[in-house]
Amino acid sequence: MNKVLGVLLLFSLGMAGGVEAVEDLAKATLVIYNRAAPDSAGLERYYAQQRHIANDHVVGLDCSTEEENSREEYDTTIARPLRQLFTERNWRSEQQNDGGAPVVTSN
Repeated sequence: MNKVLGVLLLFSLGMAGGVEAVEDLAKATLVIYNRAAPDSAGLERYYAQQRHIANDHVVGLDCSTEEENSREEYDTTIARPLRQLFTERNWRSEQQNDGGAPVVTSN
């Protein structure tokens, strides 16, 4: 199970309902793979090709291959890089709340 999770993580960037949802699924899917996992690169490319997912929706991250990770490691190697990517590609925008914490305003 961990190997599968380490190879691919799929995120929906948002989608409409019904038939349009199926047609737009490739546009609304992000394939994330672990560059540190040897089998990951080939599997992510195969998955993306089979589902017609654009190259800019395939993202490699350098993550641990261990069964468990600390919250700090998750934040550093997964959450922050993905937040930065989403912001850079205008897949989301955020503002800070009154306490200074980021709040997603659109995605």
